[in-house]
Amino acid sequence: MCPEISSVPSDLYLKGEYALQSKRFLLLAPSSPFQIKPFLSKDIAPLAPWLYSLGSKKILMDIGSSYFKSRNGNTAEIGTKWFYDYYKEKSIRFDRIIAYEFQKLETRRAWEELPDDVYPFYTFINVGVEEETGRFNPWTMIEAIANPEDYVVVKFDIDKPPLESALMKQLLDENSRARYLIDEFFFEKHVSDDRNSKEDKLKDSYELFTKLRQYGIRMHGWP
Repeated sequence: MCPEISSVPSDLYLKGEYALQSKRFLLLAPSSPFQIKPFLSKDIAPLAPWLYSLGSKKILMDIGSSYFKSRNGNTAEIGTKWFYDYYKEKSIRFDRIIAYEFQKLETRRAWEELPDDVYPFYTFINVGVEEETGRFNPWTMIEAIANPEDYVVVKFDIDKPPLESALMKQLLDENSRARYLIDEFFFEKHVSDDRNSKEDKLKDSYELFTKLRQYGIRMHGWP
């Protein structure tokens, strides 16, 4: 999808159909330029706030996680490991990872694939997320474990358009606290090009991403 660069190891490139799963276009906050107002930070090093805020936690919620290392044998589709590797390279360690997966997985394999430094703070929920408020609603979970000073990353990829839309509408609700707790959101939104379909169209994606960005969430499309 992108021209190869000589400084990038060839084994990092995805070939053929897997090129569609490339994540090279994603610009996450730790790699993004930012500015700290001088009058607020005369004696503070130019670091991202979540790297030095006292008591700040780094939380990753992977909704539609599959196994840590691959999905249906396809390593290009993985989410959790990709985030783990990316942030580790930036010297950022997650304090908690919560993984939801609807498809029944082999429990032993799911845990054996985890790196030793992930195992202690990894929570695997082999149940699909639900629209109803409760323990399987992801926003309920975020509101229960996250604080405003935390750095919260969400990846949302469940391949169920009606449920996707319902959960995103909850996030936009004026009573939602979760939207003020999420810092980065990676969403594979499914749309339809059929005018007669009730599913969301491409313009709905632009509107959704724009609204959530206005709330301060860094919205990314997930391949």
